[in-house]
Amino acid sequence: MDRQWLQGQQRSFFDRYGGFGSSVDDVMVIDDDQDEGTADSDVEGNINPGQFDRDHRPFIERFKNLGQTSRTPIVIDDEQNEEAEVELTEEIAEVIDLSVPSPSLTPDLQQAQRITRNAPIAADLIRPSCNHNGMTIEKRDTVEFDGLDEANLLATFLKVDLVWMSDGHTKLRGILYARTHNTKAKLPYKRNEVVQVLHVDENDRRPWDEQAAVDIMAETVIGKRDMRSTNALFSQHALKASQYASKLEAYEIGPLMNRWKLVTFYKDALQRRAGKQRGVAIIHLRAEDVPEAFRVPDDVVTNNSRGGIVRGGSYNPGQLDGVVFDLESALLNPNSNQIRLPQGRFQQYTYADIFCGAGGTSRGAKSAGFRLKMACDIWEAACLTYQRSFPECDIRQLDVHHLIQYLSNTEQRPDNDDTNLAALFSCFQIIKKLKPRIVMLEQTFGILHRRFEHYFNLLNNCFTNSHYSVSYRVIHMETWGVPQPRKRLIIIASGPGEKLPSFPPPKPGRPTVAKALATIGRRATLHNPEELKRGGRAKGTYPKAPWDPEERAFTLREFAALQTFPSHHRFKGQAIKKQIGNAVPPAAAEWLCRYILQHLLRDDGMEARVEDDDVVVLD
Repeated sequence: MDRQWLQGQQRSFFDRYGGFGSSVDDVMVIDDDQDEGTADSDVEGNINPGQFDRDHRPFIERFKNLGQTSRTPIVIDDEQNEEAEVELTEEIAEVIDLSVPSPSLTPDLQQAQRITRNAPIAADLIRPSCNHNGMTIEKRDTVEFDGLDEANLLATFLKVDLVWMSDGHTKLRGILYARTHNTKAKLPYKRNEVVQVLHVDENDRRPWDEQAAVDIMAETVIGKRDMRSTNALFSQHALKASQYASKLEAYEIGPLMNRWKLVTFYKDALQRRAGKQRGVAIIHLRAEDVPEAFRVPDDVVTNNSRGGIVRGGSYNPGQLDGVVFDLESALLNPNSNQIRLPQGRFQQYTYADIFCGAGGTSRGAKSAGFRLKMACDIWEAACLTYQRSFPECDIRQLDVHHLIQYLSNTEQRPDNDDTNLAALFSCFQIIKKLKPRIVMLEQTFGILHRRFEHYFNLLNNCFTNSHYSVSYRVIHMETWGVPQPRKRLIIIASGPGEKLPSFPPPKPGRPTVAKALATIGRRATLHNPEELKRGGRAKGTYPKAPWDPEERAFTLREFAALQTFPSHHRFKGQAIKKQIGNAVPPAAAEWLCRYILQHLLRDDGMEARVEDDDVVVLD
């Protein structure tokens, strides 16, 4: 295929869909002087670039024109990938909780399993303040201290919530904060920018800041610091280093600014003490999280970044325009999205599927109620299947690098591989161009191995550097309606000013192979069981007997059904089995997309329409 034609298709495609339904300005350019800060300093007191800057700025410059490289995208063999993932599972399980989520516990059992932390302090032990090295420390002060290493994140600041006495020692209880340069590139490195650090047990129903508070000894305090919190995007309210004698002085005594919270989730206290996390969320603060002096209406934040939203979805045939909330209306009425409106009869949220493959995610999104607007993939066979299955969607075969397939390659070390690095950074360029409200990614969980930590953190940075909140956790596909014991890493991100969706709970009911195979219609294509040899099973097929009493290989349609594709999904082109195996299971995608749809409707203050037996619950 002609390469110049592909590049032209790519440019016209993203130009056409830039902003994805909204009018936006270019993303803010951050001055390098604001982007240097680390704790390292030279003899003149200047702040040296951090490890992230030294290692990865050349990569960013090298691949800033993504999609133009002449390298061929990597294609991963599914069976080899599964074997590599199994080899890494034991090491990953040392830091990630890979157990299947258990059914919800009763409050009594939750209390029995909980190891109490931050128990209430008796009134006679609480003090209004304390004195240390000539400093008076009281509630709401921010102090710098020797530091605590919380899950490999050095936190050196504490916002005091309580001063109390214990065994003759003065203790300070509060929430930890860490400099963003200690997050190993999960967050952009900005001088004197800090992140709130929270460790949360999912079976503890107390507020996050209550259960995640820590106690430190007052004697470890180095000094008091001025810290402010804002939901404004960087660089508003940022430190002005020019007002200080040196950058080092600005670093040591200048005010701190908090825009983020980093939340690590654990199943319970036992898993937290073992260091086995269930998931992580990096959340940009919203208006409700900050004091009025540094607060910006969330609608204004959204407008400044993407040009507004259409409540209820931008696809609304028969209507001149949706209810578009722009900067002016948000300023006049910051709480305007609290007015509940009925969703239009045919109104839908639009959906884009990048690296769409054969359309597993799109099938789930369409079933959930989204309107498919655009899709792209480099693989011709997958594009043919997608076009045949979703003729209403604008599908293009584009030379956009396969971020997802690259991250799935747990065997290959990505060092110095131009194609892999370009794929990694393409995520940032896609977000920058399309500015979606919500982003969902599915990966094999091997990327969580410490061997790939540097690169996975940079993937997070692709979101946070664009002011997107992002969360991730390993999901057992059988809990989302897929009859396969597979685990996948799911990533959800939300744009500036948007609330970050939580992860959906397990889907009711238990998926089985028998139920999946029973969905195949009598007229289904790619289904020829009578032609397959009995008494033998094709190598590598899954799942194995006793699910197939005839002990024959599965038909292609049976493979598709086990991957939860409906019988009417039409495959075309070559390597159909590979198309099926590479796809995200539609049942899992639908369960996630339905949850995301409810989140959008609720956040937009919309009343979902009810059609026939299709009931959407907004709790």
